[in-house]
Amino acid sequence: MKRTTLILLPLLMAACAGAPSSTPGQKAQQMTLVVLPLHNDTGDASLDATGAALADVVSARLIGLKGFRLIERRRLQEIASEARLAMTGLTDEGSALQLGKLAGASALALGSYSKVGDKAVVSLRVVKSETGEILGAATERGSGVSKLDQIADRAAKKLADALAR
Repeated sequence: MKRTTLILLPLLMAACAGAPSSTPGQKAQQMTLVVLPLHNDTGDASLDATGAALADVVSARLIGLKGFRLIERRRLQEIASEARLAMTGLTDEGSALQLGKLAGASALALGSYSKVGDKAVVSLRVVKSETGEILGAATERGSGVSKLDQIADRAAKKLADALAR
């Protein structure tokens, strides 16, 4: 089992090595991104599944904008499975960064959603796969958790604008 992992890991890394990476003057022009499910910080367990849906909203917004190439989140799960890496919720940012590199992503979009009083908050950030450097971040607020999808969409647009600068 370990031998298979040791053989697969270098092969996957070599296969993904040709993926374009971003350069300082062209952050948004060549960004290859994996959008991970957003983390539920609301304290309401009934909203746990919302994180994957919000990641889809963010992906839909970014794919519609010039300069972003997205890698399907499920592809990341396949790579983790083939390399026998644990991906339970991707709570460890270091593991997520390593998987992003294996998938050929130059960056990962991570984030969370929470409630502050009667307001809902979506926070997003893009982290460079190679170094963990935060390339951009955005936060949006709105009226309640029933509007999380709209809030996530606005946060994704704001994030894309920040990355284009």
